[in-house]
Parts: sequence; structure tokens; C-alpha cells
Amino acid sequence: MDAAEDVDICELVNGFDVQIGDEGEVSGFYIQALKNNNGAGILLLPDIFGWESSATRDIANQLGCFGYNVLVLDLFRGNSWKEGVSQASGDFEAWRSSHTNIAKDIDAASRWLKAAVDEQGHAIDPNSKPKCAIVGFCIGGGLAIQTIARYGSITTEEEVPNPFSAAVSFYGTRINLQPEQIRNIKSSLMMITGDLDPSSPVQGCEDIVALLDDAEVVVYPGRGHGFAHRPKSLEDDEAAEVAFSTMMKWLKRRLLTA
Repeated sequence: MDAAEDVDICELVNGFDVQIGDEGEVSGFYIQALKNNNGAGILLLPDIFGWESSATRDIANQLGCFGYNVLVLDLFRGNSWKEGVSQASGDFEAWRSSHTNIAKDIDAASRWLKAAVDEQGHAIDPNSKPKCAIVGFCIGGGLAIQTIARYGSITTEEEVPNPFSAAVSFYGTRINLQPEQIRNIKSSLMMITGDLDPSSPVQGCEDIVALLDDAEVVVYPGRGHGFAHRPKSLEDDEAAEVAFSTMMKWLKRRLLTA
């Protein structure tokens, strides 16, 4: 195995709450590796259950302990969907449509993360150019793709420049992009889904990847929605471990090699 393919040993991390935005109106949780910090940043977008759910925090800690600086964003400003409550009602659609600041908050978090890793990197090496990725699960996976498509179309200095060299979407939902919008994507893209997931169908993922030069879809047979971060069986657990390792190797090539 090539050295760039290796996944390093997990080390200890430090995590703390941060306030983001012009008036500190957006919350986040920032995780830094204590011993093996590689300088790269990851913006983590959670599923509908929000930034404080144990499943999301577990993923953030795993990413952090392998050396990444991870910002978990409170996408829903304290109003995440409650676990155990059915989504098969009009209440869910009303809840979803009530969050009108998501793109703005992602922009604020993107700026904050890039500034944080730049400051950290430049303190060690003034010539360093740390890279960032955006990773999302479910609704966060769809938003990750929408974000890099939006950033890829930026043409004016007043808008947020694209800080993301790479993006990983785990079974992203409701991506809702036209082909011309997808073609704007300039970040490397990995899409991960299961072939039993109607919320993130394989064909839809393949259609997106087919429009891009640096993109791939990884399909896990027999796996449904949420298998990688909310496993429900031993088979899900096994597939989740493989999916995480696959992501880590892919991110290492995109973020940590010249």
C-alpha cells in the first residue's frame, strides 16, 4: 500500500464550542487533534438530528483523532428534528422549510474554518497552504454538494471564495441541482450511498458523477439510508467501517498531498 493510502493512528482531540457569524449568531463545535494535527480543516454538516447528536459527534471525533480540524455546524440553529419523531407528516416539511439561513450559515462557517486553519498553519510555516473539505450526512450531504456547486459559480470578489478542495456526501438527499449547476463544481467529490437507499438513489449519484472530471460514487450493496453513521445491524457496522476508511484514504490524497 502506498504511503499516501495509509490511515494514521487515532490520537486524542480537544473540542470546544464556538460562535460564528458577524454577531456570533451561529453555533459550532470545533475539534482539534492534540498530537497528530495535520493542519487540514473539515466542515461537518449533520443530518436532520443536528450537531449535538451522538452519531454526528462520533464522526467528528473520529475525523479529529486522525489529525483533522473539524467544525461541526449547528445547521438548524438549535431547532433540529427530534429523534424518534416520524418524518411522515406535514410537520417535517414545515420544519425543513423553516430553516432559511442555512446557506448563509454555511458561508459563515466556511470563512471561520478557513481562517482558523490558515492562522494555525501560518503560525508554524508562513508559506503553508492548508486545505479544507466539506463532509455531510443525509440533508448535510445534499447541502455539501449544493455548497460546492454554488461556490464553483462564484465570479465576484464580494462573494465567498471556495475554500473546499474536496467534498464527501454520505447519502445526500434532495440535491436538486440542474446539470449546468453541477458542472460548476470545482472541488473533488466523493459520493457514498447504499443500493437500498431510496433517499439517495444510486442512479442519481451516478448522474452527478458523470458530469464531473474528479468525482466518484461508492455504492455499498445491501445497505440503506444512514448505514455509515447510524448503523442498525452488524452488516451496517462492517460497511460503516469500510466506508469511513475509504473516505479517510480519499481525503488524505486530496488534502494532505501536493
